[in-house]
Amino acid sequence: MLRWDLKNGICCCVGCHLFKNNSFHKNPEWGHFWMEDHRWEDLQYIVCNMNEIKKWSIEDMQEQLKLLQDYNG
Repeated sequence: MLRWDLKNGICCCVGCHLFKNNSFHKNPEWGHFWMEDHRWEDLQYIVCNMNEIKKWSIEDMQEQLKLLQDYNG
């Protein structure tokens, strides 16, 4: 369910995403603490919904694409 959810997305440079010691991939615990400090509400939403499974239909994906396009401007 969270794959396409904007609350589960974070824009960061490639270093912060992958390569630095304090990055979301190299140090997920650091990423969790970063989320606590900067995006508490989104972290709570993610934790509460992370085990939900949703089978996406084409219509669901088209609707989500429309939401993303509207969000982007």
